[in-house]
Amino acid sequence: MNKLKLTVLTILTLASTAHADDPGVTGNAFLNIGMGARATGMGGAFCAVADDASSNYWNPAGLCGIKRQELSFMHTQWLADIASEYLSFAKPIDEDKSLGVSLIFLHAQDMARNRQAQETGKFSNHDACFSLSYASRMGKLSWGLTPKVIHRQLKDETAASVGLDIGSKYTNDNLFLGAAIQNLGTKIKFISESSPSPLNFKAGIGYKLVTENDSLTFAGDIDKPINNDPSLSLGAEYNYANWVMARVGAKMGQCKQGLSSGLGVVFRDYRLDYAFTSFDDLGLTHRMAITRCFGGVAEVSRGDAEGAEKITEEKPVVSAIQPSALSEEKTVVPDKPKVMSVMTKPVISPTPVKEIARKTTSYEPEPLQLCCVFIFLNTRVFTPDGDGTMDSVSLILRAIIQTQINGWELRIIDRDDHVINVFAASGMPLETLIWDGRNKSGNMSSAGSYFCTLSITDKNGKVWTSSREIIVIE
Repeated sequence: MNKLKLTVLTILTLASTAHADDPGVTGNAFLNIGMGARATGMGGAFCAVADDASSNYWNPAGLCGIKRQELSFMHTQWLADIASEYLSFAKPIDEDKSLGVSLIFLHAQDMARNRQAQETGKFSNHDACFSLSYASRMGKLSWGLTPKVIHRQLKDETAASVGLDIGSKYTNDNLFLGAAIQNLGTKIKFISESSPSPLNFKAGIGYKLVTENDSLTFAGDIDKPINNDPSLSLGAEYNYANWVMARVGAKMGQCKQGLSSGLGVVFRDYRLDYAFTSFDDLGLTHRMAITRCFGGVAEVSRGDAEGAEKITEEKPVVSAIQPSALSEEKTVVPDKPKVMSVMTKPVISPTPVKEIARKTTSYEPEPLQLCCVFIFLNTRVFTPDGDGTMDSVSLILRAIIQTQINGWELRIIDRDDHVINVFAASGMPLETLIWDGRNKSGNMSSAGSYFCTLSITDKNGKVWTSSREIIVIE
């Protein structure tokens, strides 16, 4: 077992204490073993599609793709009781800038050190890398920098060096291109021997196929280490309703890595990822990662949507309407508007609403009235980027009521119940209302999930309100 431990560790670090004059030898090679269970489940084909906290490692320019703060921890179990940990954090500063920080820690304890087949004791090995990242976006092009500090310990000897990663990413609708230079830096020196950092050039391409409820991403990377031949990574990720993900990948070339696969599950603000990778000589390695998202507006998963609809049924949101006295903040719609678009396909079936009666001092039985108020959506997800494709959402408004309607109001709110926009007018509601993602001030709303409700006021002042419907801006 001790001999196996030493073999595994040697492969991972590529004999970094060997003589530096050999062009095939580098130090700090533990930086090349791949971080993030999602990325490694795709075979490491992540340079172009990087869009989460692990972008710190794969391509810092990908940090511009995060919409909320992310904190992620990954544990990798290698053979022979060798393990590595990866902690990463990413935070968007604004719509075009992001920051990141990460820590890589590889450790192996109580390894027997043999010299000429003689056991001379035990030693431990620790490798660590601390990095900071900054990314900025200009239109469709993003760039990022990751300076880092490396510390290594082998038995009683320690060494340190500094490095830098540079990355760029181009996004055009569902097409992604990426490039990165990794591990620019100083040599690391153990005792009297120095070894250069494992400089690596990386380029990748990705494409995402998107449907109403799911997406399929294909990715490919080419890596060219300074001291070795190129390798090719291919991977794919299937995402169902931002709820369950399945991944597969492969890496081909000089490395010993073979097939990879993995799974991901999202529940509210948490994502759990698992990946395993086969190595020709060492068997399987396993990676487990958990990611916590917070701040901003959450993406809507299938589980979140079902929960939101359940909550809405238990506690409908109702607001009394006085159509004759609309506030100045509301967007007043003409009494006889022109229908602007045609519904293509209802997303859900209509949901009857509950009648909210005014409080009275005495009980007075009233004749039973039939009323249904509901909203159809031609899509739940749209991207108001001005490219002419899915730039807005069409809301088909319907009210079935046996009495005269005095007015209507459509409210769009965020997850914190803040009113984003209000459309209101007297008489029957519009047949179709188009929302382009702008708020009451005319500014574009940020990416995330929103809710819309339609309220009707009859001639007696009673308010009838639809259930909430979810709209997502990407």
